[in-house]
Amino acid sequence: MSFRKFLEKNQKQFLEALRDGAITIDEAANSIAAEKRSQGYEIVLYELLSACKKRNYDNFNVFLPLLRTDNEHCRQMVFKEHIHFEFPVVNNNQAEMARGIVVETDRLFTNVHNVFSHIEKLSKIVGKNFSVLFDRDIVEDSFMLPLYIALSLKDYDRRWVFTGGLEESLDIRYSDFLEEKEKACKSLCKILLSAREFSNVRQIVEFLSSERYNVPFVISFTDKRDEEYLKRSYEKLC
Repeated sequence: MSFRKFLEKNQKQFLEALRDGAITIDEAANSIAAEKRSQGYEIVLYELLSACKKRNYDNFNVFLPLLRTDNEHCRQMVFKEHIHFEFPVVNNNQAEMARGIVVETDRLFTNVHNVFSHIEKLSKIVGKNFSVLFDRDIVEDSFMLPLYIALSLKDYDRRWVFTGGLEESLDIRYSDFLEEKEKACKSLCKILLSAREFSNVRQIVEFLSSERYNVPFVISFTDKRDEEYLKRSYEKLC
């Protein structure tokens, strides 16, 4: 059975039904017009992969017509470890949290094709191939830093979230709309890290991997800070 018209008319309720199990994974897969890249393609594909893991679904062949790939790639995407990450994005001057799932695979893949060049660049930086699904269309490269962290660190405090592009040198590029993104993170009790706090991703990895202390403190690896910023940073950590 296909719920394509339901998806087109009410994407939110469609996704809720998929998450709750009222719509099966097979029914949701049949509802995506993959060849036309229908509205909601990115989010439904993301939710499908997420549901597979939660429900121990083992029919990876359902992804073949959606991903237009081979059996082995589909098998890896369904059965290998799913790493979830999130990062702030701005749409119509409104910041919100985007989500992603990354899986280490033999070949590169993403469901948002206009950022594939950034995916290729990041693959060379981390020295591995992977498949990443986003829950929406992405129009900038600010996902590169949070995706790098997701691929590099298994255990860190998830209150920290990240935004910024990456150079091959691992220097972090500044992201647009930082103030809006910071407000969105703060509303969710999360702390945003970007090129304003760290100039190179190695510094973030070292910071996240270091021993935790109970006493709040501020670390800055750049000389671009003023007293007002340090006060704000201390308040966020407290």
